[in-house]
Amino acid sequence: MAPYFAKVECFCFEEQKIRAGEEVDLPVFFFIDRDIDDEPSLDGLDDVVLSYTFFR
Repeated sequence: MAPYFAKVECFCFEEQKIRAGEEVDLPVFFFIDRDIDDEPSLDGLDDVVLSYTFFR
């Protein structure tokens, strides 16, 4: 999947400082290359999950 996934804009490109209790929207803009349809190992792929974890 990774070769077909490209982040265009992401909060993760720069350091983020978030205070305790603070709520923020952290946008991620990405696209999935159409060539993914030609990848036999990904036949039947219906969902893609993107997740991030913040560490201290």
